[in-house]
Amino acid sequence: MRVLSSLKEEFELCGSLRFLCKDAFCCSVVWMVGLALGIYGAVIVSQSTWQHYQESPTVISMERDYKEWNTSFPAVTICPLEKYDNDSLNDLVEK
Repeated sequence: MRVLSSLKEEFELCGSLRFLCKDAFCCSVVWMVGLALGIYGAVIVSQSTWQHYQESPTVISMERDYKEWNTSFPAVTICPLEKYDNDSLNDLVEK
């Protein structure tokens, strides 16, 4: 009960619960109801998310069976017959 009263004192929004209740017991009941509703809502959302995951799971992964990949490589590779001049290439890279 001491924890609830310290929570109530810490998180009370500028005395916003004063219009609902006049004594400390009533405020504790209001906080307990709010806490219970919050936990209930969290459980409902969690169950809904879990049910959605069970019905249609989304799996994001990479295919690891690379030995079965059917990759077609080109039959012909064209290479230039003329070689490039290393000195000219180095001059171009330095610019």
